Amino acid sequence: MPTYRYESKNAQGKVTAGVLSAANLGAASEQLRARGEYILSLAPVDGATKKKGFSLNISFGPGQKDVQIFTSQLAVMIRAGISIRAAIEGIADQTENPKFKDMLVQMKRDVESGKPLRQLIGHTQGINSVAFSPDGTQVATSSQIGDNSARLWDVATGKERATLQGHRSFVHSVAFSPDGKSLASASGDNTVKLWVVASGKERASLRGHSDFVTSVAFSPDGKTLASASADRTIRFWDAKLGK
Repeated sequence: MPTYRYESKNAQGKVTAGVLSAANLGAASEQLRARGEYILSLAPVDGATKKKGFSLNISFGPGQKDVQIFTSQLAVMIRAGISIRAAIEGIADQTENPKFKDMLVQMKRDVESGKPLRQLIGHTQGINSVAFSPDGTQVATSSQIGDNSARLWDVATGKERATLQGHRSFVHSVAFSPDGKSLASASGDNTVKLWVVASGKERASLRGHSDFVTSVAFSPDGKTLASASADRTIRFWDAKLGK
């Protein structure tokens, strides 16, 4: 079984370092979290494990598929409670491509220094909310009045994938469905809209609130969408039927 070297801190602030065995990096993080530990760093012991499908032997930088694998792994590790710095360090330790490894090491340094990894520029007014897709490859954002749009971005490149236009006022909140195929948006025009992520097309417009819609959230199974409004109500919608 693979072994991992860790450094963690407990609720009293005591820092502990050691080695543990686990099936994978996610399982190792779960062991530490079960102890009530905050993970400072977590990485495989040299030679202990190689991640299947993430062996990069080419001499140049990573291809699109490699970056997609990286962003997916990063999203899983962050959801498991691993810090961004520790997650990047763990992935870098498993990467055989020296140039990609150097890129990840520099990325870790940028995180430690507080420098932004990437800037997404496109909205014409202030941004109200941001949400990662479940697989970590896309980000959705929403903007204030005057822009009235939600936008989809590619995490790997920082490029805009789609501008979702249709609301007549500010877009206050966005949320991805658990399968990542749909995006919900809440607006000051008193509506909730459902969008097809792959195409950026509007799928449904949900009407019923009598004031600004301030927030949206999908149920864990993706079947129900909840919306909250300044009209002091919460509404549940059938996410599949858009009603």
